[in-house]
Amino acid sequence: MSNAKVFVSAEILGSMTSKKVHEEYQGLMSRLHGDKQVFKLSFLHKLKKSPTTLIVFVVVEGKIVSTAQGSFAEVFPVDHVYVNNVVTAVDCDGMGYGRIAMSALEKAVRETWGRQGQELRMFLTNSPKKNNGGFYQSLGYTSRSVETGNPTVVWTKEI
Repeated sequence: MSNAKVFVSAEILGSMTSKKVHEEYQGLMSRLHGDKQVFKLSFLHKLKKSPTTLIVFVVVEGKIVSTAQGSFAEVFPVDHVYVNNVVTAVDCDGMGYGRIAMSALEKAVRETWGRQGQELRMFLTNSPKKNNGGFYQSLGYTSRSVETGNPTVVWTKEI
């Protein structure tokens, strides 16, 4: 794990070609969303200027092994960051790279959107079927109550 490198948004383009980032990120997104196209190469270049989106890439030996995305929303009284697309390569499950991605995302969120003395609220949703609630709990996220029959769990964390 110590050989992991973290890149935030367009920083990844200084380490890999756009084509390689696109292929590897698309592979990770396929794990979450199936084989449908969910990531366009042009989006990578838009990250350079995006005031509301951060994507963290964890790279090991020249390969993207984990990622997490945050989207900012200015909301009164506490600004929100919606966490999306948290995924680690199958062959790297349980190696701590997801934890690195989430920690790096929280740090980037505080540096990018944090205001002195004001908290940010991180939100994410997932299905209990994924059996990954323990992962989010270990990172300090708390699940909000779930109504009977609701297949989605909402997790929150103040940073």
